[in-house]
Amino acid sequence: MIRREFIKVSAFSGLALSAAANIRGCESPDDSIPFKGKRLILIKLDGGNDGIHSFFPKNDDFITRLRPELSKYVKKEGISLSKDWLLNKDLKDLMPFIESNEVAILPFVGYPNPNTSHFKSSEIWDSASLPGEKNSNTGWIGRLLDNGVLCLSSNETPVISLSESEPLLIKGVNKNGFSWQNNETFHWYASDIKHWLSHFQGSQVSMELLKTYQMHQELAEVTSFPGFPDSNLGNQLAKISTIIKMDKPYKVFYASQQGYDTHVYAKERLGILYNDLGASLSALVQSLKVRHQWKDTMILIYSEFGRTIKENANAGTDHGAAGLCFLLGDNPLIEKYNQLEPTLQFTEMAGDYYLNHQIDFRDLYADIQAAWLV
Repeated sequence: MIRREFIKVSAFSGLALSAAANIRGCESPDDSIPFKGKRLILIKLDGGNDGIHSFFPKNDDFITRLRPELSKYVKKEGISLSKDWLLNKDLKDLMPFIESNEVAILPFVGYPNPNTSHFKSSEIWDSASLPGEKNSNTGWIGRLLDNGVLCLSSNETPVISLSESEPLLIKGVNKNGFSWQNNETFHWYASDIKHWLSHFQGSQVSMELLKTYQMHQELAEVTSFPGFPDSNLGNQLAKISTIIKMDKPYKVFYASQQGYDTHVYAKERLGILYNDLGASLSALVQSLKVRHQWKDTMILIYSEFGRTIKENANAGTDHGAAGLCFLLGDNPLIEKYNQLEPTLQFTEMAGDYYLNHQIDFRDLYADIQAAWLV
């Protein structure tokens, strides 16, 4: 599916599906109807991951010259993937899945006229809309909710975020995904909530509160699946694993890992982050494989932008343009992207060198939507 078709589908063509969803009568989550269909897990590396440090070209003298210290580390310690590319050794936990062709590495993903603001570029990725285009105030997943594309018979909004911040990604005009971290607030104020609901039945505020309260109650028994790293990301993915294990009616999950704005000491900071990312992903995939749920799961890992090619005076890098994505799963879409040969292209802006994008992220979204969500 090409980009203009994706935008059309996201904005318009879900109307027929929405009508069908209304006929079916999608309701609040109903755990009595287990969901065993396809699931998408979105993981954002928040802050702008240095994709070159993750996936390094062996023989490019230009990059080596502009980042001598960072290049030295990856060249010395990196894992050889081919005659041209190295994987950062701190992502070693991904190797079993790379060797079994269950990971596609997409090194140069972005969009035209890149923006180097965290806020603005995150908005662009979340909305799948460039500045000035319509739909920039809603998320691409949120629009699929609005259009009924994701509706399940047991849950009209089967999208859940476990990140500490609520992303634009899951927000539509009429429907939003559910943002959930824990049940502590509802536990503390349960009696107050029940009092409000009993005295203000029928009001819009009460209806929204009741819906949220019911969702929290339905997730009350969800605990972290064992065997995951004791980290923020590990805990998020451990809960996602449990929700999937329990066949709860959620189709799209969102998680995030903070700390990728590596202006200083990039090698050390990224080493910690990559080890956590690799170990957390390995635990998630293994837990799904043991339960025979891996074939129905796809994982997209992305960041709002990459980093500058040139390292700065603080042993770090600054905000860049095209970045790295990982696509994990056991399906033909992985094979399609694995056949794409990475091509290095550079551009200079305001005295710094940046990577041009080879893949438009909206085309990637379109492929995921067509192959997995519709």
